[in-house]
Amino acid sequence: MINVRDAMRQAAKWHKNRLAIVSGDQRLTFEQAWDRGLRLANAFASLGLKPQDKIAVLEDNCLEASDFLLGTAIGNYVRVPMYRKNAPEAHAHMIRNTGCRALVVDKKCLHEVEGIKEVVDCLEHVIVRDENYEAWLATFDNTDPDPDIDISDYYIIRHSGGTTGLPKGIAFTHNAWMNMERDWTYRCPTIEAGDCAIHVAPISHGSGFLFVPLWIMGGYNVLEPGF
Repeated sequence: MINVRDAMRQAAKWHKNRLAIVSGDQRLTFEQAWDRGLRLANAFASLGLKPQDKIAVLEDNCLEASDFLLGTAIGNYVRVPMYRKNAPEAHAHMIRNTGCRALVVDKKCLHEVEGIKEVVDCLEHVIVRDENYEAWLATFDNTDPDPDIDISDYYIIRHSGGTTGLPKGIAFTHNAWMNMERDWTYRCPTIEAGDCAIHVAPISHGSGFLFVPLWIMGGYNVLEPGF
């Protein structure tokens, strides 16, 4: 069984000149998207974050959302997606519950987590994606950090809706995620290079189950902020 990072890195090499990401009028090849993921992984490392550290994210679909998905996989960090429009207390609970050391938040979502560092002891870094993000990302090296990844390492921790109490963390290892990707696409038409998935729901939620299969097979992901 291959881990998520190795499968995605292999595809990035095989399909480097193919279209990989579309967001509005922005278009990235596999090589360009992977380069941005490498830089973000090294940006996280520059903050002292280590492989298997948990990093939360609060965002809608955008080009930078693909940076985060790729960068966390590349650095063997554990993604912890937040849910837009949750109460601040729910965001704080999810971050505290998973022990996230960092939070990446889009500028337009910042009001949802204002002051969160003061109430969550484990949270050390809040990275705001604003007008300075592109220049900040470009300052980091695009060398592959290539950390060891075991298929039993965690890949993502999602949360339940909290309908019967506080949201509960649901952890997926690399092995579990790759098995689930296989199961998700088993009954779908065969995905081939050049195929497309349009994501109108957040890739940090259910729609994200199709991001990796499209990437691995050389297709491209269109990231829409809403329907």
